[in-house]
Parts: sequence; C-alpha cells; structure tokens
Amino acid sequence: MECTIPLLLHLLHIKRLARQTTVFALSAVQNVKWTCTMPVDEMFDILPDDAAWGHATAQDADGLDLHYVQQGHGSPMVVLLHGWPGFWYDWRRVLPRLAHVTSVIAMDFRGFGASAKPDWPVKSAYTAEAQARNVLALLDQLQLETVVLAGYDVGSRVAQSLAQIAPGRVQGLALSAPVYPGYGTRPLEPAAQKERWYQHFHTIPQADQLIGHDQETVRLYLSYFYDHWVGNKHALRAKEFDAIIDTYAQPEAVRGSISVRAHHSPDRRCVGRS
Repeated sequence: MECTIPLLLHLLHIKRLARQTTVFALSAVQNVKWTCTMPVDEMFDILPDDAAWGHATAQDADGLDLHYVQQGHGSPMVVLLHGWPGFWYDWRRVLPRLAHVTSVIAMDFRGFGASAKPDWPVKSAYTAEAQARNVLALLDQLQLETVVLAGYDVGSRVAQSLAQIAPGRVQGLALSAPVYPGYGTRPLEPAAQKERWYQHFHTIPQADQLIGHDQETVRLYLSYFYDHWVGNKHALRAKEFDAIIDTYAQPEAVRGSISVRAHHSPDRRCVGRS
C-alpha cells in the first residue's frame, strides 16, 4: 500500500492549495517533495493489538461494532479502506506517514478484523453499498462532514459507492486497483480467471470451514496470496504475518471476509464495454 502515499499526499496538497486560490497549476503539485521524519524501523513489527495504533470502536449502520484506528491531527481527515485478504492493518506502513501531515483513520469493514461479523444474507449485509453506509455511520459518529477516501481492491469499490450515495461527504478519492466500467469482459477471459479461481471457491458452502478449520489451514491458504500477490517479498515480516493469521483464525473471521470478497468479485460487475 506504500504506492498510495504519493497520490494521497498530492491530493492533500491540492486541497490545501484550493483553500488559498481557485486556480493552480498541476505542475506545482507534481513538483512537491514530501518527506517523512519517522525512522523506518519504527514502522516494523508493531502488531495489530498494540495500543499505540489508537484503537476505537463505533457502531455501524445496524448498531453493530465497527472497529477503527485513528492517528494524526489536522484536516482533511483521510479514511483508509482495506481490501481482501486483509483488514485495517494493511495500512500499517501508510498510517504513520500520513499521520505526520493530517488526521487519518483506518477501519475494519464489517466481516473483517475486530468489526462485527453477522451471519446475515450476503446480498443485504455485505454489499459495497452496505459497507459504504457503515463508513457513513462512522463519519456521523465522529462528526466528520467531509473526508478524503483512499481504498484498494474491495476498499476502492466501497469508496466509489460512498461517493455515489453521499457525494457531498467526499473531498477526494484515491483508488488503487479500482473496478470501473471499462473492465468490459476482460475479467471473464481465461488468463484473468486463472488468477480469480478463489472467487469461485469462496461461493461453495464449505469454503469457510475448509479455510478456517484451524490456524494452520488459515496460514496455508493466506500464505498463497501473500506470496503470490506481494511484489516485494521483504515487505511482509514474519511477526506481522503471524498477527494476520491470528486475526483470520478468529471465530467467523473467514466466513465474514469471504462473504465480502465473493460479493465484490469484479466478475459480477462486467459490462459490455472495454
């Protein structure tokens, strides 16, 4: 997620310039040099349950627990939306950097991390729209009128849904691997389906039991994605991965997360335009 930092910082700079003048050159934004004073070592091996992250719990749109962490000061508030497989901890490298320049929240979607994982119908409880309304419930409780949303994978879909539902609440969007109409039928082609086998697997009734049978089955399953999808193999440290496994080995954690992933599959949103 570190690749999201320059885009977010540029977006924040644009917002600050916009307060001063309605006309500014894009080149001025592109030439901004951003630095982080936090020693890199401080960003490693700080596990998810560490109080330093600033843990808190709100209520989602249905009154269920919605977990988030919060750091930094100032405005605008940046809200970080994770993908699959993951939870708020996906942003562990990004949070401290952004906290140097503004306020930032990273939350667990319903079904993930320390948020509630109700065994409710997927089509009503785990859609992008339902998750977006949960984000709005958090913003309301924190009395945040507008925010900058940053999301990747599932998070990018939720961010777009929130912007459609409540455009006045969104100051800006920073999206990584977003779904968009131009996908066309490409996700259905054999080469793409080879990478999306797990989305079909997640739809079978026994999927959560097979994956979440015990800690080692969770480790075996997630290790495939964290190896196959991570470009920098040194980015994921052993202690951090152990903590991720612990989170996904919680009761109902696998069921909740694959309910979201199955419903947010790009295959479900293909349109006849490429």
